Order: sequence, then structure tokens, then C-alpha cells
Amino acid sequence: MSYPNSETDLTSEAMPDPEALTHRIEFTSKRIQYSDATKPCATCRRSHKNALAHAEPGVVVPPEPVCTYDEATTTHASTHDGPKSRYERLENRINELESLLRQQDDGTGQSPPQQHTPASVGSSIAHSPQNPLPTASNSPTSTENTFVNVPPLQYSAMPSTTMSDPVLMGAASAFPPPYPNLPPAADPLPTVISHPPHQVPTPPQEDMGFLFELLWPSWPARLPPPDLLHHLVDVFFNVHPHANRILHRSTFQAALSLSPTSPDFPRLCVLHAICAAASFYTTLVRQPPLPDWQKQPYKLIFRRLNDEPSFGELHARYAHEAQGEAVQAGHIFETVQSDVILSWFYFTHGKWVEVWVASGDAIRNTIPLGLHLTDPTTSFVRGGKRITLLPPAKDSVEDETRRSTFWLAYAVERFQAVGNGWATSVDDKSISQTFPALLDNFQRGIGVPLKGRQRMNSKDILTYHPVDQTDSFTLYVKSSILLSRVKNFNSSFPLNQEALDSLAAPDQHPQHVDPRSTAEFQKIEAQIWAFRLNVPNHLRNPIVNNTVDGHLLAAYFTQYTSIILLHNPHTDHRDITCVSTQKILTAVRGTLEYVYALCNTSFDLTLLDPSISTSFLMAATEIIRIARARKEAGLMEEALSMRNDFDVIKYAMSRMAERLPIAARHVAMIDRSLEEFEAPVGAVMGAIEDFENACRTDVQGAAADTFVPFHTYAILQDATTPN
Repeated sequence: MSYPNSETDLTSEAMPDPEALTHRIEFTSKRIQYSDATKPCATCRRSHKNALAHAEPGVVVPPEPVCTYDEATTTHASTHDGPKSRYERLENRINELESLLRQQDDGTGQSPPQQHTPASVGSSIAHSPQNPLPTASNSPTSTENTFVNVPPLQYSAMPSTTMSDPVLMGAASAFPPPYPNLPPAADPLPTVISHPPHQVPTPPQEDMGFLFELLWPSWPARLPPPDLLHHLVDVFFNVHPHANRILHRSTFQAALSLSPTSPDFPRLCVLHAICAAASFYTTLVRQPPLPDWQKQPYKLIFRRLNDEPSFGELHARYAHEAQGEAVQAGHIFETVQSDVILSWFYFTHGKWVEVWVASGDAIRNTIPLGLHLTDPTTSFVRGGKRITLLPPAKDSVEDETRRSTFWLAYAVERFQAVGNGWATSVDDKSISQTFPALLDNFQRGIGVPLKGRQRMNSKDILTYHPVDQTDSFTLYVKSSILLSRVKNFNSSFPLNQEALDSLAAPDQHPQHVDPRSTAEFQKIEAQIWAFRLNVPNHLRNPIVNNTVDGHLLAAYFTQYTSIILLHNPHTDHRDITCVSTQKILTAVRGTLEYVYALCNTSFDLTLLDPSISTSFLMAATEIIRIARARKEAGLMEEALSMRNDFDVIKYAMSRMAERLPIAARHVAMIDRSLEEFEAPVGAVMGAIEDFENACRTDVQGAAADTFVPFHTYAILQDATTPN
């Protein structure tokens, strides 16, 4: 058989007769044979002759050949019509089929199965009923969780040539749609939908059968199907507060459009971590329902009694397992990104041991990569160079991605350290990294020279904020440095025997030295209060016209949280003249100012950084301690006023608790504090002793058996202090 070898061969004379090609033979063989358009055709005559010659005894062979073929639907002349006429015939045929489907739909009352293609990813979210945000008349403690929509999904990464193949689409019609509830594009801005997450089944990948393997033969088995993965990635970038800093969106999505076998395809550990973090914000995956705090023992407030892992927990486990493969392949930086994202996931769940391990791994792994230094090749030793496992960055985008990843690892490690008494993993004195570039420059890929930029060891980084180098994320990072300095002082000062001896009076025991009289304490406190004095004017208010800047709000909440942490060990709430109590009360009132502003907006508080829930918890704990002290002193009017402020903080936390488990647990904790406020003094002290013994869980058990952070014992310390 000859094949055309040039463009001149591809003519109508060189092609077979189109009518002859339509005549198919359906004989005893299972093969499809083609005839010469005669009746009967030569193939059937040969087959009939062979059957007569070799017929077995008892087998009746028809006297004439039986030739079956498709009748030509058009004349021979019409087959040579131009493409326009052929398209018209196809459109007419499609209209006929659609008409038949509509008639069938009217007759059965059921809609035909929807094909799961990128172009038809449904329309349920855009038309789903909307739940209003909680108001004074709409209780924030509703058990029905609300989730946000995301902007329209981009499915350019899907193999469009395959999905548009009519043969494959015809084969796909024989199978049920894999995701009947998959939503399509939504409004550009996040809105709220009313489907509780635990009522939406997780679509299993194996249900797609061989069709999935046919369309995506090299797709990793543990990853969600491509359309669900793209949805989760879009959700992650659209609603997570830090997503656009740890990854460059356009670069990452371009890599995600490649084949999974490509070396530039994103690492699996990062993709699994994104699936876990994004699972909070979509109804397409199942979320475990929050426990009933009335039935679950209070000592298990941070434990999950259900052993069945959720979608997010399963992919967090997959991310950890994929990290080993990434390290072996030399992709250590991607494991740092994965650990940071997993730290956010664990923090949101209140899994304190897991977040301590993940954040510690992330910040420690930045050291051999040289991410803690502005220039890792610079050496302080003559003739030597620092060793880094990372090659030089290819461009400014990769360089800023590394820098932002380090600061996010630093921030999450410092924020989680608030909840325990352990030392931080990396000392601030060993860090000399430059602060991140402005978000607009990072997203547009504009390189910013390192010369003149502030870095960790620059002077007055906490009190001086250059306009051309500062945005809300920069202040967020600097606020974590405030927490770090408070944390280091509180944990190291009692151990500094030399400083204690030098400060102690001749007749005073070193352990009785008041840290508030030291120069270091006063310096840290002055830096905290001066943090916002030189903030650029456009960054002074995080809430403007119903719009909330999450990073800026978290930075200002952290400023007040730092004051509470600094003075908490030295306060006496029963003494109205106590300086530390007055400063804590000032910090609580500063927190309340933003809480009131938040409650007056329709902003979805579940989109805020989960560290804000910790700030709410500490402010609520302190104000209820002070209110109880005022109540015991007979100042009922002041105590009731503080009690009302407590309710406002609880309301804001309840709005966060609609989606974030850590906020739901914090609400349960402050409810217990409120019970202690309402109870008589003697009963309160007895309940506090029981609570303190119950909360000291054995940390050496399973990782899920986490303990309550030490700052939540503030109310216990006050009640058990002897008069």
C-alpha cells in the first residue's frame, strides 16, 4: 500500500471514495472490514466461498453471501462539498440530538447526565443560596458552617485536544459523571454559600476508572483529579492570607499546566500541602464536624476523638511522605515550603505538637539553604565562604520567593511559640535576611536591589518603616519579631544568673529581682509601643470602607498581644494600682477597638490569619480576669462593662469559628472562663485546680494528644495566687 509523500498527493484523486469508506462489513469476524461498495462486495463473496468449502457437518451455509453495510446518507457529489456545508450538517444533527434529549427530559423528569469536562464544570455555586454573615439577629454560633466561593477556575492546564475528541466524549457518556456536585466559576469576589462541608462527599478518583487513566496516564495516584486539584489551588491563592507570598501565582500555575512527568511540574509535597490548607475553604471535600463541647471532656478540647482522617489530614500525611522523596531528589527548598503550609494547616486545627514539629523543621532547614542570610556566599572568615545547598536564583521572582518563604517560616514558628514554654529553633542574632519586597513588585517580577533595604540586623527595624520598602506584609513580619523578643526575654531572663546577681540588692535573693526594672525589659516595651509611630499613612488603618487588610490587622493585634505576654508574668489583677495590670488593660482596649470595627463590617472573619484567634483568646482571658478582680473589689459597674466587652470578643471569635477549628476551641475555652467569672470565688478555685490537672496532658504520647498552651493558664495562675 502506498502513502502520500507530498502535499500534491493529498488531493481528492489520491483519497479513497468517501462513499466506499462508509460501507462497513459486519460478518462472523469481530474485525471491522471495508468493502468495495458492490452488492455483494468482493470480501463477502470470498468469505462465503470459503465457508462453503470448509463447512463443518451439520452447519447450514446460506446459498448467497450475506453482505451488510451502512447506507450512504448523502450522494457522492455532496461528499465533496466545502467545509461550510459539512459544518451546517453537523450543527443540524446536533440540534436534532438536543431536541431528542429535551423530549426525553420532559418525559422522564430527569436531566441527562452532565459530562465532566473543563467547559462544563457546573453552575451550582453561582446560583446557590447565600447565607448572610452573622449579625446581631443572626447568631454567630450557628452549627452550619459557611464557606467562600472563588473566582472562575482556569482549566487551561487540561488536555483540551483529548477532552474535545468526539470519540472519547462518546465513550465518556457511558459512565456516570465523576463529580455531580462540582461547582463552576463563581463571582470574582468571595461570597458565602450554605452547604456544610461534611455533607458534600469527597469525589473518589478511582470512580473514573479506565477513562481517567486514558486521559491522564501519568497523573500521580495520590493527588486529587486535575479539575479538583486546580480548584483547590485556585481556592488557596484566592482566600488564604499568605498564599501569594509563599508562591508566585503565575509561575506556579504555569508549572501546574505541564505534564506530571515534566521536571518543572510542582513537587508533590507542595501540592499535597496546598490540598490540606485549601480544604478549609471549599465544600467539595468533606470536613469533620466540630465536636459537641457539652459532651466532650474539657481536657480533650484540643483532641479529636474520631480516628478517621479528613481530606485535609490525609493530604497532610501524604505531604510528609512526599517530602522524603523531594529531599532525595535534591528539592529541599520545596520541603521548606511544604512544611510552612502544613504549619498553617496544623495551626488552624490547634494541633500544637504537629505545628511545633512542622514549623521547627521549616525554619531549621532554611539554615543549610542559606535562606536566613541576604547573601549566603558572603563569609565573615577570611579566605572562606559560607556553604549553601541552593544554587543562585535564576531571576528576581525566584529570589523573592525564597526570601518570602524564609520570613513566613520565621513568622509561623514565632507565632506558635506563644503557646508553649519551649525555646525557638533559630536565634534572631544569626539572621541577617532582607525583608520581603513589596507585593506588587513581587507579582510583576520587578527586581528590587538589595542595597539600602532593611534587614534583620538593621538599626531600628521595629520603629522605622521606610515608605518605599514597607507594606502590610512587612509589618506582619516585623510584628513576629516583636513576639520573638518578648518570648526570648521571658524564657531566658530567669536563667541568666549573672544578670540576676548584678541586679539583686545586697539583702535580696536574685530570684526576687523584678524584671521590669531591667534595661532590656524597658527597651522591648518601648519598641512595642513605638511600633506604629512611624508607619506610613496609608498603612495606619487596616479596616477601610468594609475592606480588611489581613496582614496589617494581624500585625496590630500582635503588637497588643506582645504587651500582654510581656507583662502577664508580673501582674497582680487584684491590685488596681498595679502598673502591669494597667498596661495589659490598655492593650486589651486597643484590641477591642479593632474588634468593634471588625464586627461592624460584613467581612468574612474566617479569612483572617489564625493567629488573630490567639490574640482574641488572650484579650478575652485577661479582660475576664480583670473583671473578676473588679467584681471581688465591689466595682460591679466596671466589672459588667468589661463583661460586655468580653461578649464582643466572643462574638468575633464565633464568626471565625464558623470555619476554623482553632477558633471554635478558643470559644469553648473562654466559655469556661466565663463560667468561672459567674461562679462564687470558692467554687472557682476548686474548678480551677481540677482544670489545671486535667489540662496537663502527657506530651510524650501520640502527636494528636496535644496540650493547652501555657498562656491559657493565666486565669488559673491568678486564682491560685495566695492573697
